[in-house]
Amino acid sequence: MLNSNLYFLNFPQVNAIKIGKADDIENRYQSLRRCWGNADLNNSYCVSLPSGEVYKYEKSLHILFSKFNKKVGKGDGATEFFEIDI
Repeated sequence: MLNSNLYFLNFPQVNAIKIGKADDIENRYQSLRRCWGNADLNNSYCVSLPSGEVYKYEKSLHILFSKFNKKVGKGDGATEFFEIDI
């Protein structure tokens, strides 16, 4: 079974955590960096899961943390940022 990644990236420039999914985490991070700056990788996490489950976990976390959603402006993945306190 193929795996994908659920990631929690801490972006200090917007003081927020991005929760998302990516098959190629390195490529996804490079794309996000262009828009949001460097992530604090020491305080970021990535979990490898079966591809069919990653989307369910990502959506569940977005719903669970919806009251912590943070507006960071417009850009790649802007709707998936959450207050750093989560």
